[in-house]
Amino acid sequence: MKKKWPLLAISCLVLFVIVSIGFSAVEKKMARTAETIILTSAEIQWKEGSLTQPDSKIAILEGDPGRRGFFVMRIKVPAGTKVLSLMCTRT
Repeated sequence: MKKKWPLLAISCLVLFVIVSIGFSAVEKKMARTAETIILTSAEIQWKEGSLTQPDSKIAILEGDPGRRGFFVMRIKVPAGTKVLSLMCTRT
């Protein structure tokens, strides 16, 4: 029974190293693909919002809401407006 402990310890250590290398590779790939976008207020192009809230404005900062994938947008609404949900899903 005592002879199995060194093998188990070495196996756990090897597994830990493999997982650590995998996480490191994923982290590096994410760092390369992640991009910081900085826009000044003059660069943001506001458009008219929805028909139900005529005083609202919308600006698409990154991505395309009409396509699959992530996008970033800003919304301006009049004071006192209640926003129910901004979570959207597309199937």
